[in-house]
Amino acid sequence: ISKLLEVANDGRLFSNNVGGVFQGTGLIQSSIFVHAGGTVSPGYSPGKQSFNGSINFANSIMNMEVNGTGAAGVAYDQIEVDGTATLGGTLAVTMNYSSPSVGDEMTIFSATSISGTFGTVTGLPTGWSVKYSSINVKLVYAGEFGNIWNGSVSTAWKHADNWSSGIPSVNSEVYIPLASRAPTISTNDAVAKSVLIESGGILTIDQSGQLSVNGAASEGFWNQGTVHNFGEIQVGNISSAGNYGVYNEGVLNNKPDARIVINRVVTAGVHLSAGEFVNEGELLVGDLTTISNLITANTGELRNKANGIVKGNGRIDAGKFINEGGALSPGTHTGIITLSAAFNFANNTLMMDVNGVGVGGIDYDQVLVTGVATLGGTLQLNINYTPTIGDQIHILNADYVVGTFASVV
Repeated sequence: ISKLLEVANDGRLFSNNVGGVFQGTGLIQSSIFVHAGGTVSPGYSPGKQSFNGSINFANSIMNMEVNGTGAAGVAYDQIEVDGTATLGGTLAVTMNYSSPSVGDEMTIFSATSISGTFGTVTGLPTGWSVKYSSINVKLVYAGEFGNIWNGSVSTAWKHADNWSSGIPSVNSEVYIPLASRAPTISTNDAVAKSVLIESGGILTIDQSGQLSVNGAASEGFWNQGTVHNFGEIQVGNISSAGNYGVYNEGVLNNKPDARIVINRVVTAGVHLSAGEFVNEGELLVGDLTTISNLITANTGELRNKANGIVKGNGRIDAGKFINEGGALSPGTHTGIITLSAAFNFANNTLMMDVNGVGVGGIDYDQVLVTGVATLGGTLQLNINYTPTIGDQIHILNADYVVGTFASVV
């Protein structure tokens, strides 16, 4: 049935009163439908109702059934409004989806524009929350310890009312969606188990701010949106942070004098899945634990700009590491960086510690290039031993070396 309710233009109305249930799938004529305390229920397990104009749900019960994450009207109920929808009343959820995954979401309600929120929500199991935007309402699963930013009162990370479950704790799996107020960390004690900045979401860490992320199962700090770091992000400084310390698919700006420090991850310190990581501060990987891959990549890039420094031991996906005046420094004291392909050092400062003539990565820094190394830029040496005439130290090895450093300091 394509039309659920249509009345001739003679002034008559349909009043859905207390105790009444209006159930089915199809189009409803908004101008004659009066919400008077009754229930609207899309479909018969499940379905979709469409109102053809603006309507007020403030005195209504909206009964929504969810069986999974598939198509609206098939896997879960949905109501659409071609106009402005004013929310209120009760959202009554019947959740038949027993095995959700973190990040699952269903758009149960959409409109040209939405005003207000539901006054009461019932039937929502632990881990689920309601996410409002100007055009839709979604049910989002964040897991047992999920905590979703809503920014309802301010931009302060440390304000309980800005979150679905209060200020994030060390057990919180934090989700930051697009919101009218984006979060800002201004204190040195922000914590989370994991952080996901969704597409459109924004996170800012002030100069005085610090975020510590420990205990993640897969990605410690996962950015699909935009991050402005003026302070410090610590990943894995206390306990395991999963497979990747930073997993970037958006825009990550590590500003001058800011720091990102990554430890205790399994696969890579940074993974550049997509987007760009702009480094003007310090990126330090593996100062407490050994991490074999500093930077891995798909289509993303890391742009190491002036004032930027990348430090650590391990492999870097050279094709996605763009020199724009920054510095590269093996190890935290001494170490080895392996560049996976030909590399041009012309717009780069190579910072090397030399403590003796022994073993590369232990007694002195070393860079290994799989392919051609084109020299240029600056070689900055920190020699911390008394040399003997004839000492030779191989600070850089490559399949082939072209040119010389422009300056040695």
